[in-house]
Amino acid sequence: PHSADLVSKLAYCEAKVASLHRELEDCEQRWQQRLVDAKLQADAEHERMEVQCRRLQLDLDKVTALRDGERKSFEERKIQAEANQDRERERVRFEERRKVERDIDQLREQHEIKIEDLKREHARALEIARQEVDWEADSRRKAMSGQQVLERLMDKVQGSADKVARMSQRMESQKGLESDMREKQLEAREKEVRELQASLAAQTKQVEEQRKHCTELVRQLKDSQHGDRSGLDGDRERLEAERKQLSDLQRSLRDTERNSRDQLKQAWAQLDIARREFEKEQMNLDWRRTDLDQKELRVEQEEKRLQGAHEQVETARQNALTRIRESEATVANERRCLLNDLEMFEEKRRILKEEVQKLEIDRRALDEDRQNFDASVQNVGAMAADVQRRSEDLRAVHEQACEAKIEMEAIRACIHEDRLAQNDELERLKVVQAFVEQQRLALLHTENNHLRVRGAQDLDVLLGAHG
Repeated sequence: PHSADLVSKLAYCEAKVASLHRELEDCEQRWQQRLVDAKLQADAEHERMEVQCRRLQLDLDKVTALRDGERKSFEERKIQAEANQDRERERVRFEERRKVERDIDQLREQHEIKIEDLKREHARALEIARQEVDWEADSRRKAMSGQQVLERLMDKVQGSADKVARMSQRMESQKGLESDMREKQLEAREKEVRELQASLAAQTKQVEEQRKHCTELVRQLKDSQHGDRSGLDGDRERLEAERKQLSDLQRSLRDTERNSRDQLKQAWAQLDIARREFEKEQMNLDWRRTDLDQKELRVEQEEKRLQGAHEQVETARQNALTRIRESEATVANERRCLLNDLEMFEEKRRILKEEVQKLEIDRRALDEDRQNFDASVQNVGAMAADVQRRSEDLRAVHEQACEAKIEMEAIRACIHEDRLAQNDELERLKVVQAFVEQQRLALLHTENNHLRVRGAQDLDVLLGAHG
């Protein structure tokens, strides 16, 4: 009886689970249908807005064409008026020019007549003045002819005396200047002779000092050559001893280099094995990373698509609003219609928001149902566990589960050991890498020593050739 109750409870729970699954599927279908309906409504609204925008664009094009025609006709009338104004201006300017020319001709004729009259009066006055001057000149010439002759003679005598005085002064000044110039030239020549004598004495003194310095240098060179010979003999002996030491070092370096090469080969082989294993693990990680990247890319593409659709709706609405603002002076009726349509769109959007809120409430209810379903499933599991513990038929299954658990523990221990082995292998690889780095540094050091030895040998060869 107890097992029958349990079986009936299990059947009831399974039926409840099936009903909950069906309710869940129904809720999901309703939610999907509502989303599809909302999307269709949004698309229809978007298409209607696009049609309305195109209609407004056509109206705007018509208004623009009318404005262009009016502007062209206005420009033609303006050009015609400007041409008429230019012709009238030219006519007035021509008449004014003719009038001014006539006035100028009259004034020129009057001026010429006045000039002729003035010339005649001036000639008459000049003739009268000339006659009066001639009469006065004749009278004065007769009265002052004797006095003028005496004054001319006195002026000539005074001028000749002044010329003689100036000539005598000039001769005296020239004599004084010539004597001064000769004295200055003599003094300059004496000064140059004294300077030449002093420079000659200084040059002779410098030549004597240079000769003494040269003799001292020759003596120092002889002494340095003698010291260099003795130093070269000592250096040659020291270089022979160093050459022997270097040959011993070369032999030891060759031995160490041979040993290090063998060790490096072994280390490189181990590194190749570890590298292949690491590459396999890296390939697995890359495959998992690419899979995750593809999933993230799909999610991002879906988000971008939704965002693009939203931006298209927003841009369409903004374009419609801007076009309405531009053409509201000519299409007031269309503006009122568009405002009504916008109010309807806002109302539909509010309704859509309420539908979304309802869907959110349904989703929350669905989540609560799902949680209740999970709780009921847990209760069913607890009841099934109680049945298994109390039933002798299920004891074998429990033992098998224990064995499986033991196997899982063993597998987990194996995995742990594998991880420990991998960690040990990594540590060993790090040690090998450090050893390889040390060997590389030692090899570089030996190569540097080898280069130094070779340089010393080349120096010995050069010194031997020089000796």
